[in-house]
Amino acid sequence: MTTGHFQDGFETDGSQPIRVLIVDDTAFSRRTIKGILDLQPNIQVIGSAVDGQEALMLVERLEPDVITLDLEMPKLSGFAFLRILMRRNPKPVVVVSSYSGRNDVLRALELGALDFVAKPSHLATPELEKIGPTLTNKVIEASQARLDNYLKDAKPEDVTGFHSIPAILVKNDDLSRDQPGKGKNTQVSTGGDSRNRSETRSGNRVPPQEASQLTEHGAVRFFDKFMGRNVDPNTTRPVRFADLKGIVVIAASTGGPRALRHVLKAGLPLDWAVAIVQHMPAGFTKDFAKRLARKLQLDVIEAEQGMVLVPGRILIAPGGSNMLINRRKDGLPVVSIAPPGDQNRYVPSADVLFETSASVFGSKTIAVILTGMGNDGVAGAEAVKNARGTVVAEDESTAVVFGMPGKAFEAGVVDHLAPLDRISPTIKALASTIDDS
Repeated sequence: MTTGHFQDGFETDGSQPIRVLIVDDTAFSRRTIKGILDLQPNIQVIGSAVDGQEALMLVERLEPDVITLDLEMPKLSGFAFLRILMRRNPKPVVVVSSYSGRNDVLRALELGALDFVAKPSHLATPELEKIGPTLTNKVIEASQARLDNYLKDAKPEDVTGFHSIPAILVKNDDLSRDQPGKGKNTQVSTGGDSRNRSETRSGNRVPPQEASQLTEHGAVRFFDKFMGRNVDPNTTRPVRFADLKGIVVIAASTGGPRALRHVLKAGLPLDWAVAIVQHMPAGFTKDFAKRLARKLQLDVIEAEQGMVLVPGRILIAPGGSNMLINRRKDGLPVVSIAPPGDQNRYVPSADVLFETSASVFGSKTIAVILTGMGNDGVAGAEAVKNARGTVVAEDESTAVVFGMPGKAFEAGVVDHLAPLDRISPTIKALASTIDDS
């Protein structure tokens, strides 16, 4: 069992080794990462850099297949390096950073990094060697990713900033907003017109101040108001199973954070519950949910034990655990959080979420499989089909890694194959059809 990705079974075609550049200002980390990767016959470490400036020069000279990147570096930070790299000469980047820099890691994904590996500690300790299997797998995954698909929906501000400034001439003062852990200045603008953003009601957007205050009763009251029903604000009514038309369950892995942001921004059915599995280790999914909520103005939260599913709320499975959907004695659908079993190759498990959702919602289950390596979601999609639900998968034309959706398609459990920009319209069309049936 692994957190996020499996630790065996990855193969390359064997014709050419994966050429890796290591970027880290700590000599111990560089040596340890090189030692880990050197154990793999299909991986070749072709160089190392101590900061972003040196890394940019080595990228131009060596043309690596994959880059491992620390974020906290002198001269040119990992953030600034990503901005310039993704504008000038995009390469697959796997961030290697400590758990303490969770928001920094998530921001790096927004700037173009493909995936990340969490260091056990920010200190130079032998514990770093424990990341070996995960790092190896993610480097191989990154080498197989379609970076053009990953970056095609990036906002201009995600990949610009210092691209017009020669790296060797960039001063530290110019990069203050790109240093990890600098509070609000480390946030990336989401672009667009910010006027009256707090009042936005398009799609299934929820003002942040309301989203953070929704309770079981409050969520339904907000849903009533949103749908134009006359509601006395001083009264509440019980949450009912009938308030939910169904559930949309989504699975994603490598390249998933950007794909999920794209789908959620486009909107999902307001009167359906939404539950998401994004392969991430423990400690990162809560901040991931908060960033989605803030940037998209949606009610996105990390799922907790006993949480009741309500219309329009988006639940993220907690890293390191499985999220299950059960029905309470009073009929309400609720979340259960459980430790992974030995049989769970991926954690959080899409199979577990899909199977348990289908057992509660039956034909009113829409399962969606987005980009990612491996086959998580295939068994769960079969359970959804057996319950007469519907399965949607991302098409190869837009998937960063056509592993999970490809395996589901090969297994014959996919009803609709759609490019990323058609996922949301497909879900809404299916939900509308189910609502009318």
